[in-house]
Amino acid sequence: ENLPQLYDLINYEVTDIEQGYIGTVYEIVDIPGNTLLSVLSDNKKIFIPAVKNIIIAINHNCRKILVQTPSGLLDL
Repeated sequence: ENLPQLYDLINYEVTDIEQGYIGTVYEIVDIPGNTLLSVLSDNKKIFIPAVKNIIIAINHNCRKILVQTPSGLLDL
């Protein structure tokens, strides 16, 4: 199930609960069956599925997203 208002998340900071700061949401990528957050991290793009079991919390006041990424996702 996708989260509402994903386009509002552009420029939010993304932090993983285990690996720490990842980067900033650069764009929302809509592909059939899956919506991804494209996160700019050290001049490379990391694609994080925009699903509720990965996105733990969104703080709109601080413009921050807390995620729990599957093992190995950030290494791709």
